Amino acid sequence: MKPRSPKSPKDLFKALLSKKRFPRAVLVLCEDYIRRDRIAASVAKKVASECGGAAPSIIRIKAEELTAEKLRSFAEESMTLSLFSSARVYLIERIDNLKAMYHPSLLSLFSSPPSDAVFVCLGTKLPKNTKLYKFFAEQNLSLEIPHLEGYSLQRWIAKECSRHGLAISRSCLTEFSSLVQRAAEADGVPPADMAASFVSKLALYCEDGKVSKDDLLAIVPELIVPNEFELLDAIANGDEFLSEKIISALFHVGVNPFLLLSLIAKSIEKEMVIKYLSEKGYTPGEIRKSLRMTQWQFSKNEARAKCRSIKYIVESMKDILKADMDLKGRSLSDENIFSLLSSRLQQKTL
Repeated sequence: MKPRSPKSPKDLFKALLSKKRFPRAVLVLCEDYIRRDRIAASVAKKVASECGGAAPSIIRIKAEELTAEKLRSFAEESMTLSLFSSARVYLIERIDNLKAMYHPSLLSLFSSPPSDAVFVCLGTKLPKNTKLYKFFAEQNLSLEIPHLEGYSLQRWIAKECSRHGLAISRSCLTEFSSLVQRAAEADGVPPADMAASFVSKLALYCEDGKVSKDDLLAIVPELIVPNEFELLDAIANGDEFLSEKIISALFHVGVNPFLLLSLIAKSIEKEMVIKYLSEKGYTPGEIRKSLRMTQWQFSKNEARAKCRSIKYIVESMKDILKADMDLKGRSLSDENIFSLLSSRLQQKTL
């Protein structure tokens, strides 16, 4: 019979840490590096406590680099540790890249008698129909950490600020969370990793330990005001005057032109995916979940997608590529390049 599982990944991890001995192997699936790494550190700390406080040896290896020879070596090492040897924690990173041919060998290793070796498999996702996933799921050894957005992201940021000794007001936290989501989407980085990076900078910048909106502006000025998403709306609405006004304001505060171009490109790319999946019969909820977008982001992109044709999207991407080449070639000023791009995109909406 399958063991009864705690309600959440957090509860499950606490239950595993409370055991007299940590399990031989555990699976950690999480989109961001920061939370995966902290879970691995907690496992190492637990193993150390089991060995009288002596820090275990940490061995990191990428799953795609595993070979039959290395797996045999792991098996021998994990079973021959003596009382005088340091315990070992093997961190198998990017487990989703492990070749299927090595799944049986790895499962055999995990099923071996307990020793002073612990294996932590780290990745972002793993198909549920694989033997590897089923092995961990059936024994309640799979920690599937949820995506952060909205309130959950705000709460995580607040804890991260507290971790660095920073105090942040509710209004500032809301602004910070919005900033993180926009920056994460523009850079293609998980929100938690982006937030952790910003908080570490704020910890160095804020001398009094209190985060203000001015502090946020000083850390990432191009992402606060004015709002780049207003530019996307102005272009979609064919409002050339407002588009020019926003572009001028953005470059006045020192916007990163490549970041702005990336935002425009990714927005149009998402519109194409939304349009395609909608035509295939997927519901808005299913599409939003697959794209990992907040409701606000999805609503904006969905509204624009309904007004687009595939031809428009293809031609728009060509214009974006030209703008990218112009930025690199510096044939015009950055502001003029975006003015021309905005004009071309609006002409296609007419």
